Amino acid sequence: MANNPTSYFQIIRKLSVTFAGLFKNITIIRTNPDLTATKTEDQRFIVPIEYGDKEKYTKRLLGDPDLQKKVQTILPRLSYEFMGMDYDPSRKLNTNNKNFAVNPNSADSVLSQYNPVPYNFNYQLTAYTRTIEDATQDRKSTRLNSSHTD
Repeated sequence: MANNPTSYFQIIRKLSVTFAGLFKNITIIRTNPDLTATKTEDQRFIVPIEYGDKEKYTKRLLGDPDLQKKVQTILPRLSYEFMGMDYDPSRKLNTNNKNFAVNPNSADSVLSQYNPVPYNFNYQLTAYTRTIEDATQDRKSTRLNSSHTD
């Protein structure tokens, strides 16, 4: 057993990095607070995302509800957490079927593998914002609506 090649391919880590990549370019735009004037852009920044459980942020907020202490976390911020994985029988294929591929190291042999087992990987995404305006922005739909012409 010790001479067998490793079977650890960092799949969960790769999935976590890919999941974070889906949300890495979320941008918040803050406009001037004057309600009578036309809204102009004051600030534009990308919301950072990091791996971390929500308990860390919740404990921080409960420990200092007025946020008077020096802060190591700047809001808004996204965090994500790997919640687990579970078997998905609805996507199961016949496990006796094999997939074949040409062996790149040998011209006279092929590689084979049984059908993979389907799993769902569950992640939780949490957004921390100071204002409701930051939490409810939807730039994608605004951009689509503004470019629509009749």
